[in-house]
Amino acid sequence: MNDRRNGNLKRWLLGAAQNEPILAVVIGHGERGDSIPRGERQHGKVLSWEEAAPLLDYPFYAGFGGAGCESAYAWTENLIIGVYEYDGATSVESLPRHPIEGEQTFL
Repeated sequence: MNDRRNGNLKRWLLGAAQNEPILAVVIGHGERGDSIPRGERQHGKVLSWEEAAPLLDYPFYAGFGGAGCESAYAWTENLIIGVYEYDGATSVESLPRHPIEGEQTFL
């Protein structure tokens, strides 16, 4: 479970990657304005993890009330990870990158 008081996309994405290297990231826009300084924004561009990680390493409140961060997708060899918001609380969730057999769950 992500710590709602101390949100940090860099930390969350690394945790969701389950020890797989993050291969690429695309950063979108935030719901409450951009958290990334104007001169550093790379919205909508495919970035390496080395390029994206410093842009995603900032604290935000992830509790109820809407996302306090940018949207983002990250890819590993086996996962697609994205920022998820439900009922005002923010977290990251992952999906298999390729079809898999087995019991599927809700996001």
